[in-house]
Amino acid sequence: MNLWTPAPCLGQFAFDRESVRARWSELHAADTLPCPTDNTLLDGWALFHTGLFERALHTGTLAGITGAPLTCRACACHAALIERAPPLRLQQLHMRACTSAAFAPRCPESWFWQGWALMQYTHIIGMAAALTQGLVMPGMTALRTALMLDGRHAWAHATLGEFGAEVAGALGALTAHLSHGIRTSEIMDSLHTAQRLAPDAPAVLCASARALRRLGHEHRDEAHTLLERAATHTPRDACEWLWVERARALL
Repeated sequence: MNLWTPAPCLGQFAFDRESVRARWSELHAADTLPCPTDNTLLDGWALFHTGLFERALHTGTLAGITGAPLTCRACACHAALIERAPPLRLQQLHMRACTSAAFAPRCPESWFWQGWALMQYTHIIGMAAALTQGLVMPGMTALRTALMLDGRHAWAHATLGEFGAEVAGALGALTAHLSHGIRTSEIMDSLHTAQRLAPDAPAVLCASARALRRLGHEHRDEAHTLLERAATHTPRDACEWLWVERARALL
């Protein structure tokens, strides 16, 4: 496997297992993942929050199924925020998440990363191709399953709203409702719930802003406000730093 491109913020953040344990709730406000008790996994999450994503993935892989949330998160962060051509990494992420769901079907993260990977892949190939390949319904079903298992998962709410907005933007509100059961009111509910649960998470703010942009010109001001909030956020770890930079680019 080729070495991953290093995160551009390496050296700005330093975590160890104790600082990860102490700051877990703020670092994971958007996903409500429980803090691991295994020291090896805590070390892996310290690598992730520091920005050493490839090493974090390897640590999570060695931990087996309990390390799946770490491997998925490291793979996702690198694919979405660092790589210029992430399709292969997204396919690997989807495969990892599907495997995790097979062994741990009641883990919300297993389903969330399936849906998130399919949505990101849709951004690359386009909605028309995603609909033709039948990727939309499995993606949205995975996100809804994640929320059935944990309704506090802010990032899943935001991603579900963004996926729905992408479909509505491509097909029109009426066709999106008739073909996929997507209602604009439900999209807005998902986005507002995500912002209520994690009001300062840059990933959630960016996803919500992109969704609002897809819903039409009347939501542009709200989307701009969310991106400004994300862009001026003080990042707490390497992943948030990358999301803040993404928000600045989207502005």
